[in-house]
Amino acid sequence: MTEHGVGLSLLGLTKTYGSSVALGGIDLTIAPGEFMTFLGPSGSGKTTTLNLIAGFVEPDAGSIDVGGVPLVGVPPHKRDIGVVFQQYLLFPDMKVGANVAFPLRRRGVSKREAHRRSMEILEVVGLEKLADRYPRQLSGGQQQRVALARALVFRPKLLLLDEPLGALDKRLRESLQVEIRRIHREVGVTFIFVTHDQEEALAMSDRIAVFNQGVIEQVGTGEALYQNPDTLFVARFLGDSNVIEGQVSVEQGRTYIVDGSCRFLAPRAATSDARMAIVVRPECVRLASEMQPRDAGTNYLTGEITDVTFFGSRRRVTVSVDGRSFLVDESGHGPAPKVGERAVLAWGAEDASLVTIGS
Repeated sequence: MTEHGVGLSLLGLTKTYGSSVALGGIDLTIAPGEFMTFLGPSGSGKTTTLNLIAGFVEPDAGSIDVGGVPLVGVPPHKRDIGVVFQQYLLFPDMKVGANVAFPLRRRGVSKREAHRRSMEILEVVGLEKLADRYPRQLSGGQQQRVALARALVFRPKLLLLDEPLGALDKRLRESLQVEIRRIHREVGVTFIFVTHDQEEALAMSDRIAVFNQGVIEQVGTGEALYQNPDTLFVARFLGDSNVIEGQVSVEQGRTYIVDGSCRFLAPRAATSDARMAIVVRPECVRLASEMQPRDAGTNYLTGEITDVTFFGSRRRVTVSVDGRSFLVDESGHGPAPKVGERAVLAWGAEDASLVTIGS
């Protein structure tokens, strides 16, 4: 039952509430059929953007085009956009089939056709056998899938999902992440998903737009954002990071970040004397032997292990270096290092990122 999604274009979109800037002028293009996630902390502007697209709020300036059609000023019920909220908002006195068919009946679709299409979409979400149950007879995950079916049954131009998994426990969230991705592939509708959960964004999205204080800091695939963040905010918000801030020094054609008496080989060239930061992920740092020969393309630090935490497939080792904590992720197999032991940290310069401080 694959539909053809439509593209979305936001240009110069702004929204203020009194003296508070909720959205400071964003530009974003989403491809037809794409699964785009808006990721950011509370108050970053992601839900405001979703509400502007849905038509629940009007922008102060800027344009919203869906499939080339301008939507600013068009009331929500005429935008042909589906919305799924964290709360299921199902009608308790209606059976599942009737809940799903409701948007079609409101649009004047015949009872017979509404039933056919509701059963078709219930089959897509795996609930066709529960059409005659009431919402109270379903689990939380099943109710959320009914809400998803109801938002898709009228074949919207795009689907907006506002933290739809926020009320569910971790195991159920992970299960529904897989289900939502499957449903997206099957129906082909453009999805815009809002979350503050980094792992959820990485697991589900074709691309992610990272919001911060009313602007979009960076847009890209989860892998690109994680491995090559443009800003310190993106590096810190999307996963754990070890950050070394300092001054750029260029010596004999090599770029270093100087932090006090220490200097670290940077992963790329930069302007001398600029304030920048090296960002290295915990899994890119290894525990090295003090007796191991030093490599010219590798950075080294020496400290003391202060914590070791076992997570099954991996171990998180925390090392204190001059009062600052560094994180190391290593395999959970084999002998574990001990708290209090001396440790040498090592990472290849090319395994880190270099970002401007204050971005």
